[in-house]
Amino acid sequence: GLNFYNGLINELIKNKIEPIVTIYHFDLPLNLQKEYGGWKSRKIVKDFQRYCHVLFTNFGDRVKYWLTINEQSNMFALPYLLKYKDEVLDEKIKFQMNHHMMLANAVAIKLAHKMLPNAKIGPAIRVITILSGNHRNQLMF
Repeated sequence: GLNFYNGLINELIKNKIEPIVTIYHFDLPLNLQKEYGGWKSRKIVKDFQRYCHVLFTNFGDRVKYWLTINEQSNMFALPYLLKYKDEVLDEKIKFQMNHHMMLANAVAIKLAHKMLPNAKIGPAIRVITILSGNHRNQLMF
């Protein structure tokens, strides 16, 4: 995987395209999910930090812009889209997973600031229009 993304980043730069890396985009390794429940376990924070270290070490010399976690709230607001099992719909578990993602986001940003002082890093938040029952046929900005 590292060779593929090194080549991709180099090709982007060669073609004058600024690379932006999304660290997590709903692609948790299955073994972490099976081993300890993925985002349900606080263990994920340390694994996410190690993963970020690998990315920053291998790509940080060429990548300035980083997105830590893509649209985190989708994992909890729209679980049916991600085909979670019913247990994840439990509010306590959703908040626990969200908390672990926020911790992972924080350690990623802290590590980036330490390893890549000139990097720009933060989460990609979900932006979606929500209409009230009285305004379903109107777009509101």
